[in-house]
Amino acid sequence: MLTRTLIVTLATGAALGAAGPAEAVVIDTDRPKLTGTGYDFGNGTLAAGSPTKGGRVEFDLRNGRIRPRLTGTLHIKDADGTCARIKMRYRDKGNATLTDPVHSPTKCVDDDRHHEYSVDLHSFADDEIDNVKVTLQKKTASGWSTVESETFAIDAADDKVKITEDGIDFGDLSFELGAPIGHGEIEWDLDGTDVKPRLLGGLHLNNSSGACARVNLHYLTVAGTFLASRADEELCAPDNGHHLRHIDFSPHRSNKIAKVQVRLETQGSNGSWNLAGTRTVSIAE
Repeated sequence: MLTRTLIVTLATGAALGAAGPAEAVVIDTDRPKLTGTGYDFGNGTLAAGSPTKGGRVEFDLRNGRIRPRLTGTLHIKDADGTCARIKMRYRDKGNATLTDPVHSPTKCVDDDRHHEYSVDLHSFADDEIDNVKVTLQKKTASGWSTVESETFAIDAADDKVKITEDGIDFGDLSFELGAPIGHGEIEWDLDGTDVKPRLLGGLHLNNSSGACARVNLHYLTVAGTFLASRADEELCAPDNGHHLRHIDFSPHRSNKIAKVQVRLETQGSNGSWNLAGTRTVSIAE
């Protein structure tokens, strides 16, 4: 499952503009390739008259805001006496425009040869950006018109999590030959400016009579600074059989979360919780 909404601050400063180095991470990259007769946008290599690959839209999270960056190459060929440019429009989750669109410099040609121009647009940042609309435009005697456009939304991809230890495991709900068959996962649920990681899967105890175990989540910033921890309910084994607890756990949200450390813990005879195994995942792509 991919959750696509507004994004989140990853800075460690208490407020936007706080002193100290920025913490940033790219959470999604798309490859826009826009083509039309005489005009194209993509990478810098043409084959059969079109770019071989797309350019890049990187969604960067920095200082509490999302900063999309569009890079690539604008191609003009067989288009004597015309001009072209790239337009990028920033939109929220309802597709409302957040600010005036930005444009690459207008490039005009006076012959039919192949011309190419670098594009680098990254002038706007906002915590409400959900998607960008990239448009390839041409200008002829009749004015500006659209050659092709495409919308690119932020996708925070899920991370797989599997931890196997002696008698205690985390993975999917299936269990065979003493271990989970598949992975559990962290879903990066994004809501407004908050990140709310959701852990899904199964906690398994096997051949561990009398033992108790739990999942404990540690929430970290981009730099790995500890923010908070939240522990799920414990699972105790009354015998040496296989025992399963279905995990669907999302107890904490913050505008600084960038990583989650999934910890398997067992309870000692004195009641303390001891680390048995761990796996750390990041919202970074």
